[in-house]
Amino acid sequence: MARRLAKRRRRKPPLTRGRLTIALSHSNDPLADVDKHSGWMRRLRQLAIDHINDLGGEGLISHAERVLVKRCAMLTLQLEMIELKWMASEDGEATEIEGYQRCVNTLRRTLEALGLQRRAKEITPTLDEYLARQPTDSADGHAAEPMQ
Repeated sequence: MARRLAKRRRRKPPLTRGRLTIALSHSNDPLADVDKHSGWMRRLRQLAIDHINDLGGEGLISHAERVLVKRCAMLTLQLEMIELKWMASEDGEATEIEGYQRCVNTLRRTLEALGLQRRAKEITPTLDEYLARQPTDSADGHAAEPMQ
């Protein structure tokens, strides 16, 4: 009788604030051991995408801005984790208020460094792009003359 060997899946450790701190300070891929499909990781990616979009999109930000965006996303996630812990506590008491306040102030300063305002993405076409989109009505392929 052939025995089937069960596939052993590597268990990813749970995502905690301590693991994230250690991972960020000791690795080129700081979140290598973290399940990239967890709810927290999806939230982290979405926060980073939102910040990048506020700055005008991936093509308009520098590497330094991208680094600050990653930190803003992580700080926001940490604040959300602390808030959820407070909501889950029976007495609703905020036990880590000083750490929370420091995190909020750090996030505010980082966002100020990035610029708190939303940047508009340039969507106005160039003259060549505009003319290329205009319909051609004449037999020679030139755009039709406007009516007067």
